[in-house]
Amino acid sequence: MKKTVKFLTLAVLLLLVSYCSESINDTPIGNQAPETSLSVFAEGDIAQQQSRLKVHWWGDDPDGLIVGYYFSWDGTNWSFTTSNDSLFALQIGASDTSYVFSVSAVDNSGNRTYDSNITQNGVDYGSEPFVDANGNGTYDAGEIFTDIGLIDPTPAEQKFPIRNTAPTIEWNEFSVLPAESFPVMTIRWEADDVDGTESIQKINIAINDTNNYVSLDGEVRIITFRTDDFTSDSPEMDIYINGLATTPADDKLSGLVYDQPNKIYVWAEDISGARSEIISLPDTSQTWTVNRPTGKILLIDDYSETLTDNPNSYYIEKFDSVAAGQYDMLDLRNTSLPFENITFLETIKLYEAIYWYSNSPSLELASTTVQEYHAQGGKTAFSIILPDVLDPDLIKSFLPIDSVKYVGASGRNVDLTPAIGYPLLNISRGMSNVRTFDISVSATSIYTLPEDLAGTTRTIGFKSNDNLTFYLGLSLHRCDNYPGSVTTFLKQLFTEDFGLVL
Repeated sequence: MKKTVKFLTLAVLLLLVSYCSESINDTPIGNQAPETSLSVFAEGDIAQQQSRLKVHWWGDDPDGLIVGYYFSWDGTNWSFTTSNDSLFALQIGASDTSYVFSVSAVDNSGNRTYDSNITQNGVDYGSEPFVDANGNGTYDAGEIFTDIGLIDPTPAEQKFPIRNTAPTIEWNEFSVLPAESFPVMTIRWEADDVDGTESIQKINIAINDTNNYVSLDGEVRIITFRTDDFTSDSPEMDIYINGLATTPADDKLSGLVYDQPNKIYVWAEDISGARSEIISLPDTSQTWTVNRPTGKILLIDDYSETLTDNPNSYYIEKFDSVAAGQYDMLDLRNTSLPFENITFLETIKLYEAIYWYSNSPSLELASTTVQEYHAQGGKTAFSIILPDVLDPDLIKSFLPIDSVKYVGASGRNVDLTPAIGYPLLNISRGMSNVRTFDISVSATSIYTLPEDLAGTTRTIGFKSNDNLTFYLGLSLHRCDNYPGSVTTFLKQLFTEDFGLVL
């Protein structure tokens, strides 16, 4: 029995010695490089895609872990990432082009030391990626870095033929031209490209002749164009990007013709030179005539007319007698200006003064434009009846007042008491929604209604002390009971207060 145990023990020892001897004498296996794969793989070219595509990849390492990937679109410049996919927007250099995408996995067999240069497989990958904590652009001791191990020497590759798609363009719904305007207009369009809006390189715009166009940056979507050249039959137009006079384009737009129908053309162009369709305004069912300004004053008709109250001919007659050949008229009620706040402001800037009459005024429009018009030196006269419901703060935004008081209705044959130098006006017909005002210290009372029962003077007409604003809270055509009084008033207003030479 003991001999048997000794024999078995000896046999086991001999086997162990034999095994150890073989292990020591065999050549050890070194660290193996990882392998990389793409999620899209086919023989030859894949089907053409748009220039925005998402690529997926992954890596396997037989004896370690994957710490990241190097990828390249040209085989020379490589970028490191820890992600397994990315969305790429590929630039189109021609109508169609192809790109080869290469990606190599990286394992974790680094040397635990930051390396300023990684060169493997005949490729210079640059320095090891690191977190630049102090933002100085160089690696400093203690900063976190990715310790690059072995890089797959046979990158996974895929050829991507890219099909360029022409951009598209259409008018914004508010870009509707009126039948007539002065040489100011604001237009907006919407442009897109399935290859990415960043591929839109140019927006081209022309008036009347598509061979004579101006190219704007591809990101531009809204412009205002205007001119204050009233002598040329075909003036050059300034272009304001985003409708802002503070951001003019470098080039001017030509081709506009005064007092004749005009047409606007716009189209988009991408980086390859592919163009969208050319869209135009107005469409074939309409015309857009640009009127040449003829004077210094713009008469603004903002009056809601009735069968018994249509004062247009009255104001035309009066202004013909005071400023013949020196005024133009804008029918604000029947003219729909696109992007009204911008277009209206740039229109009134063409004139030294405006006279705005209304029985239902566009107060929001006045609030957003008048102060900037005054900042340009423009002068504004109002003859308006305020609405039933009134926001006093809205009025204060463009008139020098402290508060508004409700009178109700005015009587007939009521004299308006004038300040020295102004003619006596008399109300020929009663009016409702009459207000008087407590004016600010920056204004002067010009016309007052008769004192109320408490003996308080009621200011209904005033001007700013800087002579930029005049306001009358009544319809001027109903204050003409004394022959010649309104004509005298208008002469005083424009020549003395506003300083115009007519």
